Amino acid sequence: MPFRFGSLLNYSAKGSTKKAKTSVTIKDSIKNGERNNIKKIIDVLTEDKYLTYFKDFLNEDTLLIPVPSSRKYRANSLWNTQILCDSLVKANLGHSVAPLVKRQTSVSRSSHFANSKDRVFPKAHIKSMTVSGIIPRGVTNITIVDDILTLGRTSYSTAKLLLDFFTTEELNIRVFCFMRNQGLESNKELTRIVQPRIGTISYNPHTDKTTVR
Repeated sequence: MPFRFGSLLNYSAKGSTKKAKTSVTIKDSIKNGERNNIKKIIDVLTEDKYLTYFKDFLNEDTLLIPVPSSRKYRANSLWNTQILCDSLVKANLGHSVAPLVKRQTSVSRSSHFANSKDRVFPKAHIKSMTVSGIIPRGVTNITIVDDILTLGRTSYSTAKLLLDFFTTEELNIRVFCFMRNQGLESNKELTRIVQPRIGTISYNPHTDKTTVR
């Protein structure tokens, strides 16, 4: 089944303009869990027009679940998506944070590979993850929080793993990514960094690939 996603920012890894280079700097700050810059992004998210646009993804009734990093989970290690979730809850854009999905074996980082065929596929992602804990009673709305949307494989795998694990629960699972890679859509130069979008991440079991639309 497809999962709906929302994303606020846009970046271009190959762009040559000042705006494209700025977008990469912002992307790196999100990846590094830089709280001051993350707060600036959330300040944009809390503007009325974006609160309305993403009301199904970020609200006080929604449980936020951070996407696991590519590395095997270790306590006290940097987990930037948990920082993102904590920052969202602090801004009343989530009910609470539940790090239910963790990486039990490390996988290759997607950013190390430019070609999609070299990146980790969903089946391998799911095999490397584990679910522990419970969903609070009464919670039905869940948003998976990711940092950067490229192919959507990690986000999709996290959402699918949760859906399959909590089979008896009636869950509405969505994905929110702070930023998406414009390279998915166009080879044109980046024109806007703040470019909200809602779409879907779907999966083809025959090819083990995801599609972002």
